[in-house]
Amino acid sequence: LKITNTSGDELLSVQAGNEAEITSDSKFVVFTIKPKEEEVKQLKLKDTKKEDMPMDQLGIFNIQTKNLERVDHIKNIQVPKNWEGWIAYQTKSVNQKDTVEIDEDKKPKKESDDNGYRLIIKNLTNNTLLQFPFVTDYKLAKDAKAIVFVTTGLKDDFEAGVYILNLNTLDTAQVVAHKGEYKQLTFSKQASKLAFIADTADNKKDDFALYLWQQGSGTNQLISNQANNIPKNWEVSVNGKIHFSDHSNRLFFGIAPKKPEKDTTVLEEDIPKLDVWHWNEPVLHTEQINSKQQDIK
Repeated sequence: LKITNTSGDELLSVQAGNEAEITSDSKFVVFTIKPKEEEVKQLKLKDTKKEDMPMDQLGIFNIQTKNLERVDHIKNIQVPKNWEGWIAYQTKSVNQKDTVEIDEDKKPKKESDDNGYRLIIKNLTNNTLLQFPFVTDYKLAKDAKAIVFVTTGLKDDFEAGVYILNLNTLDTAQVVAHKGEYKQLTFSKQASKLAFIADTADNKKDDFALYLWQQGSGTNQLISNQANNIPKNWEVSVNGKIHFSDHSNRLFFGIAPKKPEKDTTVLEEDIPKLDVWHWNEPVLHTEQINSKQQDIK
């Protein structure tokens, strides 16, 4: 990765740097730095476990001071498109193997894809760090300095649920105080409203509903699968995109036919599988197979 000014003068060169984004005020360049390829190859030859493989670094380059900051063990990064001053990223803790049991029967909660990872929200101007534990999903608002995130919680220290953080006031609003599955987190333009699909039921069956949070009036369920205006054998879609109208007075969401329940009385290898393809179809058979899971959604 090479960073230059408008005159073509090189400001920075970083080996294995990629996915660079310039902040909206043009003061910082944020990018990832991949591990050395040769090091990764050697570890793979030694059958190193996936969790022990080296992870990406985060690079934050200050264009004015020419200072480069690196952050290790990066899971993901989000940079706001239309506002400046903050970025958000998640890291994986490296000392989890050193944790000890809290009591004789219970092991300490560890970071994972299901439990979530630490979310760090960094102020690029004064280097303030805001941290939240076990976050499974998060999203930045488009035009307002706000972020929504989902956490599985940390015992008595931080309740599971959905939260909105106002980065102007640093106030945190609790949208939902319940552990559950949350999808399609979607802000309105000015982040005064938040819509999402959620299943907070304790049973094992998926039972998603559409929810709306409004600043000043809290969270309400708008529509569930049991609503009269949902067609028979259809349901609120967890894969359909949610979006607000330009004036945020209308909310659009998807519905889809209910999927048949999986037959648990038959082994997977006993279920016949057949692929049918015609030579005159516009999409190649290999491409159809590759996109099958997405098409099913």
